Amino acid sequence: MNELLTLKGSLFLKDDIVLLETGQENYLWTVELILKDLVNHRKMPLIYVTINRPYESLRALFLKKKIDLRLMMFIEAIPGKKTKGLNPSTSNCLSLGGPYNLTDISLAISEALSAISQENKVVIIDSLDAFLHYGSTTTILRFMHFILSKIREFGAKGVILTMKNNQHEGVISDLSGLCQYVSAETLEHGQKWLS
Repeated sequence: MNELLTLKGSLFLKDDIVLLETGQENYLWTVELILKDLVNHRKMPLIYVTINRPYESLRALFLKKKIDLRLMMFIEAIPGKKTKGLNPSTSNCLSLGGPYNLTDISLAISEALSAISQENKVVIIDSLDAFLHYGSTTTILRFMHFILSKIREFGAKGVILTMKNNQHEGVISDLSGLCQYVSAETLEHGQKWLS
């Protein structure tokens, strides 16, 4: 895992899709590190799928951290959110009304991927834990398998964020067979990773 720190290249060492496990105390720092590298430094268009935090909260946080939102599109599936469709205050956020309809989320990701003509594009899923909170393990695993195949079909890269949680070891083990597993502990000295 330490090779991540010494390679001045990329988070994507062995695969184009990474399952990134982090502790709760480092979660926002890890997200910031990834976004600054992929969006600000590498100028990669990014699709950010969130079911944890509403767009408005993420927008304020990312602007405070000086993350360039012009290359980002948000797909927001927040529980209890009543508005669906494009956010009226911005053209880069699609609200889906909740995490329960995985078909809508899949379609939104596919449409967003096809709308970006640039080859180097990235999908971030925030987070596996949140999806597992709203759906059965079997259903979420099938959904993640489908999303991983869509990301690959479009030649994109992907980051699936997950919190350290012993309850989800089986899910992480299953997904690790389909993508590169990285512990955020290896990103502890992130400045080396950013090069």
